[in-house]
Amino acid sequence: MDELERLTQEFEKFQKKIKGFQQQAVDAEAMGKEVAELEAQAASPDGTVTVIAGPGGSIKDIRFRNARRHDDAALAGMVRGTLQQAVATAARHQAAIVERYAGPGLGILDQVMEVQKQAFAAEQQRAAPPPPAEQRPTPQPPPPRPPRPAPEPNDEGQGSVLRKGGPRRDNPQSNQPRPGNRGVLRNLGREEEY
Repeated sequence: MDELERLTQEFEKFQKKIKGFQQQAVDAEAMGKEVAELEAQAASPDGTVTVIAGPGGSIKDIRFRNARRHDDAALAGMVRGTLQQAVATAARHQAAIVERYAGPGLGILDQVMEVQKQAFAAEQQRAAPPPPAEQRPTPQPPPPRPPRPAPEPNDEGQGSVLRKGGPRRDNPQSNQPRPGNRGVLRNLGREEEY
């Protein structure tokens, strides 16, 4: 094989790679366009709520029909359920589009389906009613508090200067509650008995 023949083969390989990159770019553009135009519609069982979801979980539209016949809680539940259904369907469609262009070897659609299955199971668990009273554990009372230690005398052999509440011994008219701890702090330096 002479040098010219070898260079020709290398050039042909290079051209094939360029064509492959160009095809990938065309495919990526087509995939992007398909994903951008994606819409998935879901409706509540009685048709009161219809949701149209787009790529990436975006909500394109929510429509109501005869919504006034439902109370607020029921309507909110229908909206939540229909939103979840529309977004999940859109995610599956988006994964299918990407997988069609990227190839099934990545398992993108399978991964999306597994995540949705786990999310649905978690949602069902949260929404499940509590077990009947006879199956619930009996609440236990809190443990008893340990007794408080006796106040330690201060340097003068008297009780604690930080005693709680009650009238001051030197002022029987001080039965009025003092605002905050200001009275205690103000009197800390005085030589009075509390």
